[in-house]
Amino acid sequence: MAEKEIEEDIKDSKGDVAAPKKRKVKLYLLVSLGVLLLILAIGIPTAIYIIKTNAAAGELAADAAQTEILHAEGWSDPEDEYDEGEEPLGAIYPLHTFVVNLADNKMYLRCQIQLEFSGETIPQRFYVRQVPIRDALIKLLGSLEQEDLSGPSSKEDLKDKIKETVNTVLKREEVKKVYFTQFITQ
Repeated sequence: MAEKEIEEDIKDSKGDVAAPKKRKVKLYLLVSLGVLLLILAIGIPTAIYIIKTNAAAGELAADAAQTEILHAEGWSDPEDEYDEGEEPLGAIYPLHTFVVNLADNKMYLRCQIQLEFSGETIPQRFYVRQVPIRDALIKLLGSLEQEDLSGPSSKEDLKDKIKETVNTVLKREEVKKVYFTQFITQ
């Protein structure tokens, strides 16, 4: 009888030892599965965000490269021949299209402006001040009335005002000339 009790105790003790091992293995698997799911839950959105950010940066670089296509002529090319008193064009920067209501609210103006700078490159201070420049130009264009645009020299006067406004914001005489590549009143 004592042997039977000893055998039962051995079986019970083996069973007790096996049960915690199985629990540890299950717990280990559950923890591992939880960590894996956590990594996937964080990793996939992070990877998508990084890919989208890189794509957006690539688009901005492409836009900047497209803008830089219009660079100065004649500054580094000694073969360009100019007439007497003619100067080479400076760097030209196209501004985005402006659409504003005129002050008398009878018409609106849509125009595209390109700025020619006095040097062969666009000054760095221009890039930093683009928002204030655009704001100042919207105020200027919005303050015009229909009569301001109807005279024979009205566009030339407006070009001078735009040049003065941009140079005032830049706090230097950087803009040499202003061009209209689109000018519609309606």
